[in-house]
Amino acid sequence: MNKVFYQNFPLSEVRRDSGIIEARIGHTMGLRGRWRVQEVAPGGNVVADTGWSKNLILDRYLDELVNMYFADGMNYSVIGTGANETERDGGAITGTVSGGVFTASAAFFVDSNDEGSVIKFDGIDTHYPLNTFTSTTVAAVSGADQAVATPFTLYRVNKTGLTTEHSRTNQVVVGATNNFYQFNSDGITIRITHQHPPEAGTVSITEAGVSNVATAGANLNALFIPVTPIPLNAGNSARVFYELTITMSPTASTPGELPVPQWPITPAPNKEGDYMHTQVGLMGKDANGVTVEVAHPSGAGGASNEPFSISNTAGDADDWFAFMSNSTQPLGTFNAATPPDWQFGSQYVVKEGTRAAYNAGDHYVDRSVEFLEAEGNRSDWKVFGFGHAQGAATAEVPNDGHMFAFVADHGQTKSALEKLQLTFRTSFARVLTNDGD
Repeated sequence: MNKVFYQNFPLSEVRRDSGIIEARIGHTMGLRGRWRVQEVAPGGNVVADTGWSKNLILDRYLDELVNMYFADGMNYSVIGTGANETERDGGAITGTVSGGVFTASAAFFVDSNDEGSVIKFDGIDTHYPLNTFTSTTVAAVSGADQAVATPFTLYRVNKTGLTTEHSRTNQVVVGATNNFYQFNSDGITIRITHQHPPEAGTVSITEAGVSNVATAGANLNALFIPVTPIPLNAGNSARVFYELTITMSPTASTPGELPVPQWPITPAPNKEGDYMHTQVGLMGKDANGVTVEVAHPSGAGGASNEPFSISNTAGDADDWFAFMSNSTQPLGTFNAATPPDWQFGSQYVVKEGTRAAYNAGDHYVDRSVEFLEAEGNRSDWKVFGFGHAQGAATAEVPNDGHMFAFVADHGQTKSALEKLQLTFRTSFARVLTNDGD
């Protein structure tokens, strides 16, 4: 049985003070991207095509998610001609970690510019932020000990721009196959396609990326390095495709326990239950490359799973409301055409939320509601979740506007003696895959 929903929420953080009981519930989203470049002649013929390659999601993308939607991070395509780096494979060099010190078996680190990078061991899904460069074989990192010498890769997630920017554009190649979103079994994929102006002379593209900013500078969100330089002949243009896939977890009913020391209260024998994302709740791109609310199979809109969303104006794409319901309906299937209706025939309460301050590098947001002493006093609350209000009707949140929920096996008690604070943590991280994985 999971006692804590996410590692950033240790049980010791659950507290009771000044008549407040607090339940913190976590869920995660993983980001990975890929890109493709075509050389296009003036008549539209494709002269060359690189095919799809993976890219590196940078720290800036993650940090900007409190200011923008996922889909807005790719509004501009950027190409360049400088020497750059997304990752450095250790090859035969191995590494160990002891007491926050990473030791490589041979010279690997370069200088202090490596600080802010992330190290990942082959076959181990743990990331070690590199804090301080010490020598070519030693660096200070954050993370658990790794006693077994293991091959590794360093990722330059601290990059913020191209070395030599050549062109930046938001000129979209309109079309349903160029710009779209599609639902996956565990999330969503978003694509956008840009075309850069024709080249005045022959250019060799050696670096590229995407941004949410119109002007050149330290504002890159993802970085791509082609295996070999991409030549563009005079008069031809670079057409750049970018796809972002967001994997949500969990998207299937997952056993857990409400992390509230005061629960269960009689008559509930325990505080166990199941939790999951119920709908995607993110923004996408339409055929024109415009960021839009996705059309869920249920017909619901809304983007309350976006870290950016916290508006308390019902019907906004970025509104966010939490709710409790005494419905006995169980969790259904992720992104179903008919999601559970925790409104019909049930008692429920819906309340607007607040978002805690975000610090660069957190890579999570906490959104909370507080039900006061006079609010929501019942002994049969079973469903705890959040979602989007359809139009101006906040009552629709537990109906088909919910995006995430925990369903308890037994009703839980909220009394007039205390306040109840529900905090939902949305964590987001890049997906890294070493060649040795």
